[in-house]
Amino acid sequence: MRSLLRDRPRHTTPAAPLVPMHPERVPGHPEALRWRLPEGTLAHAGTVVDAPGLLGLLLQNPRLCSVETEPGGATVLMRFTDEEALRTTGPVARRALQQALPAAARWDVRPSRASGEERDRLVRTAAEAVLAGSLGEYVHSHAGRITLLGVVHGVLELQFRGTCRGCPLSRVSLRGRIEREVRMRCPELAGVRIR
Repeated sequence: MRSLLRDRPRHTTPAAPLVPMHPERVPGHPEALRWRLPEGTLAHAGTVVDAPGLLGLLLQNPRLCSVETEPGGATVLMRFTDEEALRTTGPVARRALQQALPAAARWDVRPSRASGEERDRLVRTAAEAVLAGSLGEYVHSHAGRITLLGVVHGVLELQFRGTCRGCPLSRVSLRGRIEREVRMRCPELAGVRIR
């Protein structure tokens, strides 16, 4: 009986073909990782806002600032909150990207309307408006301060001070609120990093 069960053909779903890829560090940005892919792997350039499987779940992780597909369809740029986040989340990010690449046509990619310095200027302007509005008033009412350090490649860099600095919830809840409000004003926002 065992030999009959062992020799019986198994019905398995064939695995999706693996897309060759390799990581590269981004000079001057120790929190970023660029994945090189075969030319034309990805159809659209922009910020990935949703994807199937593990990559879609990873996009919700606050330690990952952004996932961007770059022009040419051969690179994916992942920006993490800091080097530690890259070190600890990087292996999961690799697996998530590898699983999602065969279904790249189903990714929800928001095209970037601006690039480089223009995008950074737009993000800075939106962030200044958000921090000067009701969000800034809320933070001040709790004896906190948020300093805008800059914008690099569409990633807003902030520093929390006062009571916000030591609050464990501020890195998640306040960061998320800032990101939502800035992104509503400026879809070019790639992510928010707290220093």
